[in-house]
Amino acid sequence: LSLDRQPITSLPGWENIRVLLARSRNGVRLASTSPAPPPSLLVAPDGTFQVFGSMLGEFRLSVTGLPGDAFVQAARFGSTDALQQPLRILQTSSDVLDIVVSSAGGRIEGTVVTTDAAALARVQVVVVPDQRDRNDLFRAAAVDRDGRVTIRGLAPGGYSAFALSGQACFEYFDPAVIARAERAGAGVKLRVTEASVN
Repeated sequence: LSLDRQPITSLPGWENIRVLLARSRNGVRLASTSPAPPPSLLVAPDGTFQVFGSMLGEFRLSVTGLPGDAFVQAARFGSTDALQQPLRILQTSSDVLDIVVSSAGGRIEGTVVTTDAAALARVQVVVVPDQRDRNDLFRAAAVDRDGRVTIRGLAPGGYSAFALSGQACFEYFDPAVIARAERAGAGVKLRVTEASVN
């Protein structure tokens, strides 16, 4: 794990970063039957992390705990682009999972307006990437009591932002939920570039 090819310790808050490998099938992350989350791998100060035990199979990569405007710029495992494809580890391999973080992610700032102030407590703003199979690019945040919201660390690309009320946790990953919001004309299209503020 590195920061723009510099040591990851150059990024304030790097200690909170975790690398997660969640089991998947045909590229789709599997719902866990265990109450425990998928194993998260601690990152050492030199940027290394190691998987122990039997980790053969197919996995989807995610990186959590990125501070500020940081985002995962690239991730490769041998010849596999680990952001676009699942990791298929079918036998012992000497390939290295190389993750590059950038500190220059985009940021969205906005205000949700409603005639019912009490309703704001149930609103979350969801940012959905145009590339809908990239679950790692989805973001969500609750608005504050004045309806303001900030979402940081967005990778460059196209997104739609929705203000959703009363949705169950992570329900915005359901394509039907987002399709209903789009049909209702509730989305705002955005183009995020590095270090941009929308």
